Amino acid sequence: MNDGGGVIHTNAQITGKAASMGEGVMVGVLDALIKDFTSKLGQI
Repeated sequence: MNDGGGVIHTNAQITGKAASMGEGVMVGVLDALIKDFTSKLGQI
């Protein structure tokens, strides 16, 4: 992810029920979590 202030690289290992959802779904969910985290980090 690159929002102009830097680059974040992630490596997630998903197992169990979440893994059965498919890679496309998980990528979207993880991307949303990272965006939420970085926006809150910027408010500090």
